[in-house]
Amino acid sequence: MHHAVGQDSSTGFQPVLLATAVVKVISPEGRHTVARALMDQGSELSFVCESLVQALGLQRHSKSILLTGIGAQKCATTRGRVTLKIQNLLQPNLEFSLEAHILPKLTGRVPGQEVAVHRWEHLSGLESADPCFAVPAKVDLLLGANIYGRLLMEEIRRGDPDSPVAQKTALGWIVSGPTSPSSSDPEGTSRVFHAARQDCELDDLVKQF
Repeated sequence: MHHAVGQDSSTGFQPVLLATAVVKVISPEGRHTVARALMDQGSELSFVCESLVQALGLQRHSKSILLTGIGAQKCATTRGRVTLKIQNLLQPNLEFSLEAHILPKLTGRVPGQEVAVHRWEHLSGLESADPCFAVPAKVDLLLGANIYGRLLMEEIRRGDPDSPVAQKTALGWIVSGPTSPSSSDPEGTSRVFHAARQDCELDDLVKQF
């Protein structure tokens, strides 16, 4: 997992929304909780934070993987993997199983700053996957390319070029993309998410866990 922070040299910073969803997470034994997920097809794998693993008592499979991110830099080592299910909160019949790799923390709060959404008419009336998508909050799950495609549906709603796009998924409508320029973040902090396996898996590190 790689979390890159950069400085925008332009005079105005344009906040960008990342696609998030609030889901029910279920362990193989039936324990469950509600968690916030970031949907990121730039990641080859899906990830779960250590605190959620412990809260659900998920059985950990001792297999660690070295991750690379932006710039092909080695950036983290996972703490094993777990099997879990995610479920649409409003439609329990929409349930998906996945394997997720464990990290102590996935990222900072998403989005980086609160964004006003009342002006986006094309988002009106949508059943959002995350009703608070424009309010900064922690991320418990990262849903990567190993499940991303299974969740997507065909419908898309677009507004003007400076507004985010909404796409229908099995978890509800996700919202991502640019917003109007804002002066509330003078440093222009941005986030980049990308994760890939290293060629060799670090089974020798299993003993640590």
